[in-house]
Amino acid sequence: MSTLIDSVDVDSCKFSYTETQVDGTETRHVHTTDDYAEPSDPIGVANQVTTQLEDGETLLDAVRQTQLYQEFDDPYWNDHPKVYDFQTMLRTFLYAELRGFAHRSHISEFLDDNTNTALDLGFEFEDGTLEVRTPHQTVVNECWNDRFNGDVQEYITETVSHVHAWALENRKLLEASELEVPNEDDEDDDLSKDEIRRIMNELMRHICPNLSFDRDETSIHSDNIFFEVLAHCAFSGSSVYGGGETFEWMKISDDAPPSGRTFHDHIKDLSLGEQIEMFDNVVESQIETARDMGLYEKAVPLAIDTTTVKSDAFGKRVTFKSIADPEDSDWSKSKRRETYAAIEKWGLECLVGEDPEDIRNADFDDQEKREAAKSIPAVVRYVRGTKSGDEFLYAWEFAAACIAHPVCPQFIGMKPLGGKAEFENHVREFVERAQELVPISDVYMDAAYAQVPVFQSFHYGNQFRTNDTMNMPYVMNITENDRVEDAALKENPGGGKFVTRMDENDDDITIINEFRQYSQEHGYGTTSLVALPKRGVDEVEDPITDRVAFCTNRTDFDAANARTLLQGPDPSMCESEAAKRQARLDRGYGNRWVIENGFQKVKDFLAFTKSGHPGVRLFYMLYASIMFNCWMLVDRTIKERKGIKYESEPQLKAKVFAVIVANYLRPIG
Repeated sequence: MSTLIDSVDVDSCKFSYTETQVDGTETRHVHTTDDYAEPSDPIGVANQVTTQLEDGETLLDAVRQTQLYQEFDDPYWNDHPKVYDFQTMLRTFLYAELRGFAHRSHISEFLDDNTNTALDLGFEFEDGTLEVRTPHQTVVNECWNDRFNGDVQEYITETVSHVHAWALENRKLLEASELEVPNEDDEDDDLSKDEIRRIMNELMRHICPNLSFDRDETSIHSDNIFFEVLAHCAFSGSSVYGGGETFEWMKISDDAPPSGRTFHDHIKDLSLGEQIEMFDNVVESQIETARDMGLYEKAVPLAIDTTTVKSDAFGKRVTFKSIADPEDSDWSKSKRRETYAAIEKWGLECLVGEDPEDIRNADFDDQEKREAAKSIPAVVRYVRGTKSGDEFLYAWEFAAACIAHPVCPQFIGMKPLGGKAEFENHVREFVERAQELVPISDVYMDAAYAQVPVFQSFHYGNQFRTNDTMNMPYVMNITENDRVEDAALKENPGGGKFVTRMDENDDDITIINEFRQYSQEHGYGTTSLVALPKRGVDEVEDPITDRVAFCTNRTDFDAANARTLLQGPDPSMCESEAAKRQARLDRGYGNRWVIENGFQKVKDFLAFTKSGHPGVRLFYMLYASIMFNCWMLVDRTIKERKGIKYESEPQLKAKVFAVIVANYLRPIG
C-alpha cells in the first residue's frame, strides 16, 4: 500500500490523500479527507501562521489573517459592552508572545505607541473620534489573570511554542520581519531598547538549543543563566567566581547563578570536538538569519588569522624542552624556577633527560614515563611565548576564520593551536566549512600562512589539479626574506617569471609568476609575487622600504589590475553614489583587517579566567565569537532601520550589547 498527499487546506486544517491498495491482481485507489489538527488546536493555528510566514507575510499580517476559532467560554465579560473583543485580546496576546514581549505591561505601551498595529489586531476607534481605543495595563493584566482561564493560556503558549520550533528549524528570525525602515517624516529612526532586547532574545532562542552542557533533568540551573553570567563577566572584566556574585546582586531574578566550579566542571565535561560541533550549529543558524536579512547574496571573502589570549595559568613558561632539560643555559631564571616547580607538582621527575618530542607524543615503552607524559597539563602544549607590540607575554593561541564582510562580519570557525600547529590543516577545514555556508570569492591570510604546505593546499595556475587541492583564490602578505626581497623588491632574476617590472608601468608594480619556495619537510610550493607601493606612498624612492610584497595563486594579476585587486577600487573614480559606496566597502585584501578588528571586539565579550584547561579556554572563545556574531546581526538590524545599512561603523556599542545579554534576557526553554 502506498499513500500520496493530494492537497492541504491550512484554513480548515484538513488534508486529502490517496491510498493505493493492492489485493492480488486488483488495485484500488481510495481518496480520503482527514483532519491533521483541530482548527482550534494550537498546532492548527501555528500551521496557519507559519504557512503565511513562508509566503513572505510579516508576523503581524500572519497573526491578523489567522483564523482563531472561538471555543472558549467568556460569560461574565460578554455582558459588558465596553469590554474588548475576546478574539482581539487573544490575537494580541498571541502576537505579543511571538514577538517576545518580556512583560504584559509592554503590551499596553506598545499598542498605545503603534495604533496602526492595534487596528490590524482588531481594536477600534473611540466612538466619534479618530483615537484608537486600546487597553490600559490594568486591563491587560486582568484579561490574562481573570478573563483567560488555564485552557486559554495553554492555547496561547502551545501555539507560540510550535511557531518558535518552526522558526528554529527553518532558521527564521521572527522579530526581523516586524522592523521596517521608517518613512522620511518619522521623527525617531532608532530601534527602541525593547526592540533590541526582543531581537536579542530571539537570537538566543536560536543559540541556546545548540549550546548544551548535556546535564540531567534534575539540574537546578537553566542553560541560558550560564550564558547570561558569562556576558556579565565579559562586560565587567571579571571571572565566573567573582563575577557570578556581582551578577546575583545586580540581576532582578530568582534564579541564582551557578558557582564558578559548576561552570568549569560542566565545560570540562565537553570534549573539544563537542564544543566545535555546537559552535558550528550556532553559526549555521546565525548565517541563515543573516541571509534572511539580505546579506551574503554575492560571494564574500574569507579571512583566516590567528590571535592570542594572555595566560596567567601556572606552568605557562614550561615547555617540553624545559621538562627534558630544566638546566639549559638558554632558559631565564623565571622559566627554570617554574619548570622545576612544575616537575615536582606534576610528578615528572622520570622525564628529565628524555627527548622532548618523545615527551610531547608520550612515546615511551616504559609505562611510568608514558603515563607521566600523558598527564602533563594542556597549558604546556597550548601556551607559548609571543610578542605583542613591545611586550613579551605567554598566551593561548587560536586560529579563526571570519566572513570578511565590512558591514556584518561573522566568525565561522575557531580552534586552539598546539605547539606544532600545521596551518594547512585548519585552512582547509575553514575554507570547506565556509563554502558550506556562503559563496566565497577569495581567501585572505596574513604572512604567517605564507608557507609551502599552505601553497600546496591550493590549486595554482595551469598546474594539474588533484582532488586534494582547493580551487579557491588566495591572497596574503609574505615575509620579505632574502629570496622574496631579491625577486619582488630588488627584481633580481632567477626567482620566477616576470609579468611586469617597475620601469614597465606607471604604478611601480612588480609581478612574478611561478615563484617557488622549498621546505625540507614538504618539498616545493609555487605561488605568485606582487609588489606595489605601500598605502600612503605617492612616489617610490626606495623600492625595498616603500613597497610591500604579497603572494597569491592567481595568475591574472597585471599592472592594470593589481592595485584594484589588492586595495579595492578608488571611490573617487566612480561616477554614481551607489558605485562609490560599494567601492568604499570593497577594499580588496584590505578587508582582511575585518578579522583583526573582530578579534579585538571578540575579546570585549571574553570573560576573565586563569584556568589552564583547554576546554574552558576554547569554550570562552567560542562563546565570545557567538556574542560578536549576534552583536553584528543586531547592529545590522539597527542600521537597516535607520536606512544606513552600508555604514561600517557600529551603531550599538559592544559593551552596551554585553549588558543587554547579561541583564535583559528572558528565560529560554
